Amino acid sequence: MAKLVYVTVILLLLGFTILQANTCRIRIFLTRPGQRICELKCRPPGQMPVTECYTAPRVYRAVACPRHCCRLEGLSCRER
Repeated sequence: MAKLVYVTVILLLLGFTILQANTCRIRIFLTRPGQRICELKCRPPGQMPVTECYTAPRVYRAVACPRHCCRLEGLSCRER
């Protein structure tokens, strides 16, 4: 019985960790012409993130972070 409880707790913690790790995954989507795309750029601790926006001139694949995350250098995101 104790082993079952132990295994259940470990699996719940592992599942929660996996869900937390995937919350700031980069997303890829198709834009519409004229669509406005904004995302936060991460800054050092203590500074506010800066919002950068651009307008899609045509249909193409955009790569952006979810709204609750900020963009690091390259193709990675993190929590604000």
